[in-house]
Amino acid sequence: MNVSKAAYGLCSWVRAMEAYDRVVKVVEPKRQKLAEAESALEVVMRTLRGKQAELKEVLDKLAALDADLQARGPKGNQLHGQAGRASCWALPACP
Repeated sequence: MNVSKAAYGLCSWVRAMEAYDRVVKVVEPKRQKLAEAESALEVVMRTLRGKQAELKEVLDKLAALDADLQARGPKGNQLHGQAGRASCWALPACP
């Protein structure tokens, strides 16, 4: 069988281009879905970072209040207990 080298090279190139076309048709929709998912993830992560910052502020305030309560000593603990009972009296189911 006598095949020219030019025809062989051209045929190989056409077959490679056809294989590339098949792969791109499978991969490109997946790339688009990945890009959409990553953008949605970025939105969610931005929201999460905001909520984490709010939580840190609340925890910092709680720590400051707890430190203030501990600094007040026994009188602070007594006031804390009275506040708990007072809030319980407002509820009809409290003993």
